[in-house]
Amino acid sequence: MTDFIQQYKIAQRKDKEDITNNISKLDSLSSSNFKSIQTLEVSMSNVSQALFKIFENESVSQSLAMQDEKDRHSIALWGVKNSNQQEVSKKRMSTDTSQLLKEVSCIPHMC
Repeated sequence: MTDFIQQYKIAQRKDKEDITNNISKLDSLSSSNFKSIQTLEVSMSNVSQALFKIFENESVSQSLAMQDEKDRHSIALWGVKNSNQQEVSKKRMSTDTSQLLKEVSCIPHMC
């Protein structure tokens, strides 16, 4: 009977050591996983900030491109206007010229 009790105590110690070893292995794995998760969290934060900056940059770039296109249509660059603006200018000049001719030809006591 004493052999049985001693074998039982030895088996209990082995089980306790196995459990302690397994717990320490799990603890080291969990701390390693926690560090990996923290690293991943920092990396994801950096990626999200980079994406935000890219989208912000593209938004500003698109706004500037739209404004440049609007400015190109509204002003003459290097003295060149597109045909639509030239037609508007010609009509304006012809209207001003005809109005001027009417004013010059219409002397107040003769009109």
